[in-house]
Amino acid sequence: MSDWVSFRPPGTPHPFALAIASDQAVFVSGLSGHDPETGELPDDIPAQARQAMLNLKASLEASGSSLDEIVWFHPYVTKREYALEMDEVIKEFIGEIPPASGALVICDLAFPGMRLEFEAVAVKGARRVAHPANG
Repeated sequence: MSDWVSFRPPGTPHPFALAIASDQAVFVSGLSGHDPETGELPDDIPAQARQAMLNLKASLEASGSSLDEIVWFHPYVTKREYALEMDEVIKEFIGEIPPASGALVICDLAFPGMRLEFEAVAVKGARRVAHPANG
């Protein structure tokens, strides 16, 4: 049995970890576009998505993983029309061979102004490769 290290920064307003990691995998949840230093939240979708991806990258790296090891990615948006803008930013970070994913449109998120939130699972040492049918 392995230990799972739970990361919940001081001041986190809810009782759950933002990341939990073992020597094999990292689960990250509740990542928003808030600037980790100032707490500010950009108003537009691309800026929120970009900051959320930077927060995801930092969380994974702090847990001994990386964006390249993500095998499952789950974004939430508060309006359907936000998805395309968000997707363009995610592609910049994820690359050509994506992890499995779904997207949910939900009515609201925990904090005013939040328009998106990300969850991800990374497997340490994983390497995403293209399926032969992808061409």
